[in-house]
Amino acid sequence: MSMVRTVRALALLSTGLLAGALGHGAVNVVATFNAVPLDVRLTFHAALMRMNGPVVQTVTACAVVGSVAFAVLVRGRAHLLAADRVGAAASRTALNERSVPWSG
Repeated sequence: MSMVRTVRALALLSTGLLAGALGHGAVNVVATFNAVPLDVRLTFHAALMRMNGPVVQTVTACAVVGSVAFAVLVRGRAHLLAADRVGAAASRTALNERSVPWSG
């Protein structure tokens, strides 16, 4: 298997897992929280966050690293540098426009 296919698989798997976890939380866990008493909800929420914290952080890191690595492998370093220059120019423009008082 080539490097591009491996990195693409990592990027797709990790972003899919992250989307699935967030979707599950939004659809099922939030609805369940509203159906139980407050003391049960707080106890369960504390335990859930203790278990989910490391998992979600790891999957998020894999999604970011995998997506950036895939973009670099597919488009090459020149495109990455060009995107960096465009982003830097956009940041400078935004900062300059904010510091100049509006005269209109």
